Amino acid sequence: MKIFWFLLFLGSTIFAQYECANPNFSTLEKLTGSWDVRTTDRTRPGEYEENTGTAEISVLFAQCAIEQKFTGIFKEKDYAFKSIVICADSTNAQAIWLDSNHGRFMTLAGEISPDSIVVRWQREFTNRTMIVKHKFSELEANSFKMESFLSPNSGTDWQLTHRRVYTRHN
Repeated sequence: MKIFWFLLFLGSTIFAQYECANPNFSTLEKLTGSWDVRTTDRTRPGEYEENTGTAEISVLFAQCAIEQKFTGIFKEKDYAFKSIVICADSTNAQAIWLDSNHGRFMTLAGEISPDSIVVRWQREFTNRTMIVKHKFSELEANSFKMESFLSPNSGTDWQLTHRRVYTRHN
């Protein structure tokens, strides 16, 4: 009898239909899997280092959200981040990001389309706005790219801070 209840519970979670279900989820679903990651990370303006890492990206809620767990090296130290990305509606995406370098949540919002996801975070200062942008692109069956950019001046100039190239782990 216990097995029956377990299978019933398991079936209800696997095939659950959530209100947040979105037709653009197929874009997020392309990112799910186990990944080897090559990174180009900015250590200071104009200086970069090459690193590697791994990522596990899984469905958090069916047809709604994914979560990513990344581990690697940054500035010769262990580095990790966790992110959750959702389809807010048919054209908008939202994300929450937490990394071991900053130790603070970053809430991002932006756009989702069949071939890319772009989310931004911004912080207002007295005389300027700083913007961080994460862009997922080149979404293929066995690879994709995620780049992070920083604009210290309201989006006028953009500086690459991280480039991560994901290759599906076999």
